[in-house]
Amino acid sequence: APSAARAEAGKGQFDYIAAPDGVPLCVFETGNPQGKELLLIHGFSQSYAVFKLQYEGPLAKDHRIVAFDLRGHGCSGKPWAESAYTTTRAWADDVDAVIRARKLRRPLIVAWSFGGYVTTHYIKHHGTAGIAGAVMVGSNAGLPPPPTDPAAIARFEAAKAANARRPPDIEAGIADGHGFVKVMVVKPPPPDMADCARPVPPPAW
Repeated sequence: APSAARAEAGKGQFDYIAAPDGVPLCVFETGNPQGKELLLIHGFSQSYAVFKLQYEGPLAKDHRIVAFDLRGHGCSGKPWAESAYTTTRAWADDVDAVIRARKLRRPLIVAWSFGGYVTTHYIKHHGTAGIAGAVMVGSNAGLPPPPTDPAAIARFEAAKAANARRPPDIEAGIADGHGFVKVMVVKPPPPDMADCARPVPPPAW
């Protein structure tokens, strides 16, 4: 069985669980073990660490908070096979695996950006009986129809092509993350919020 380790950030605990297809998922837990349960799901190219202020703030006093790195992100497994990412079932089963492994009792899911898509995949395949509800933060969750405006489609395809040409440079990715944070806010965020995307290393799988 994977070992657990105390984490410095948020005084929480990491461990690994296995997704149904064997991908290791890095799970972080903090807060009040007896409190109402929250399952936080991060956005694309992010990690559990983006919720740092929630882990360390008043929310953790009254809630049991569980978050995990999506497959292909952060400290979770990153399989090379394209099929590990292209089915809605894979993402849905990851959420279900976390809920079951952590023995969550109808948690409220709070999903940011791409996390909303993952949440709707979970609901599609597993229904709503296992959760208290879902809060979408900055996410359309894939519910609106795809854009039909030629200009919008062209911008999307250009961005996708640019991403495909980019080499896998970790430092460049971190710099892009900082740039992404800047365009999401009107006023510059404080440094501890802008730089909260550097996760604490978990135990080895």
